[in-house]
Amino acid sequence: YACRAYLNQRTKKNDYGDMKPVIFFAVLEKKLFPNKKEYLSHHKVSDVYTGECDIKDLSFSFLELGKFHKKVDELETNVERWAYFFKNAPETEPQELERLRKSDGIIGEAYNALSQSAFTPEELMEYERYAMKENEIETRLSDAKKIGEAIGEEKGLAKGKAEGLIEGKKETALKMLKKNYDIADISELTGLPIEEVKSLSGG
Repeated sequence: YACRAYLNQRTKKNDYGDMKPVIFFAVLEKKLFPNKKEYLSHHKVSDVYTGECDIKDLSFSFLELGKFHKKVDELETNVERWAYFFKNAPETEPQELERLRKSDGIIGEAYNALSQSAFTPEELMEYERYAMKENEIETRLSDAKKIGEAIGEEKGLAKGKAEGLIEGKKETALKMLKKNYDIADISELTGLPIEEVKSLSGG
């Protein structure tokens, strides 16, 4: 299978130098290499005389579940969690599943995908309807937040502009007061109330 996947890349437009490496990964329920202690092993093609690895684009990895016996409390690495998933997924208790979800979000997604694979057509349709509704709600909330931010920004700009205009009028009124303009004339020209112009003059 690995060789076929590798050679299938060879086309008229795709030369050997453009071909991507292929990693063969097998999950086995029983023991393939009984004399090997480790449950996960990696293999490459090498020269039987020199030991050199000349064919670097092909490698083979085997996960032997028959050698894996750890419990949820004993899992330490992501490799161990995946091995546990492959071996025990159908029998995993809800509390154990929750612990695995917290330790690795991808593991949680794998359990969700496994659960969906057992759905009836009706259950799968209902799940998809629920997911679509959830996405719709999230989109509406996001849109509402953006609209709210835009309105808030617009109001802030309008308020700032209005405050700036008032300050400008006050500044003009002060200059006119220094040149001894009549308070009534200042009020009429700047639009400021007479009482406010008086307060600017200290009167």
